[in-house]
Amino acid sequence: MSKDITARTNRAKSLLEDAELTAAFNGVRTALLERFEACPIRDIEGQHEIKLMLKLLSDVRANLQSVVDSGKVIEYNVSMLERARRLINV
Repeated sequence: MSKDITARTNRAKSLLEDAELTAAFNGVRTALLERFEACPIRDIEGQHEIKLMLKLLSDVRANLQSVVDSGKVIEYNVSMLERARRLINV
């Protein structure tokens, strides 16, 4: 597998597993939920903005997870190709 892909996959994985980053994500999410609960029902625009912020927070985490998942798929495909090459050479 390409060194760049491996490095990117490993970096994304380490970020997802990082306790400080996880705590930061959770802290931001909790603060947004508290703001949402405190938001008056008539403040539709404010509710919408908070919902967008929650969605973006979720998207950042999902993007990191996608990098990890894609790296795993690429790693698997490369290992299958290498295995097939060895079998052909035998």
